Amino acid sequence: MAVTITPNDVKLIYKSGYPDELIQLYIDVVEAKIGTCVDSAYGDAQGKLIKMNLAAYSLSVAEGKQEVSSKTAPNGASISYNSGISERGLLSNQYGKAAFDLDQNGCWRAMVQKTAFIGTIGRSARSLYPDA
Repeated sequence: MAVTITPNDVKLIYKSGYPDELIQLYIDVVEAKIGTCVDSAYGDAQGKLIKMNLAAYSLSVAEGKQEVSSKTAPNGASISYNSGISERGLLSNQYGKAAFDLDQNGCWRAMVQKTAFIGTIGRSARSLYPDA
C-alpha cells in the first residue's frame, strides 16, 4: 500500500521556516524518485520514515543546514560545522544517514543517481567516405 507523507510529517523531524507548499514540492520529488520502490519493499511505518528522512535530507541540503562536528569550550571556545554538502553525499547529515540505515533495499539510490551525457554538441558529424 502506498504510504503518503505530509509537510506536517516532515516537520516532526525537521524544523524549518519553509512554507508547507515548498515542503510539499520536496515530498513530491521524493515520491517521484523512490515512492514505488519504498512502497513495494517496506511496510507503512518503515516506508514513511524513509520518505520523511529523505525529504528532510533534501530540504536540509537546499537550506544549507550544518551539523556541529566538534565543540571545545571551557573557554577555548571553538565550534566546527560540517556543511550540508560534502563528498559523503547522502551520509552528510543525520537525515540521509537515517534513510540509508532504514532502506536496506537501496531505494535511496534513485535520490542520488547521477546521469551523464555522452555526445557532441555544435557540429554535425561528417562521414569519412565521400558517398555516405
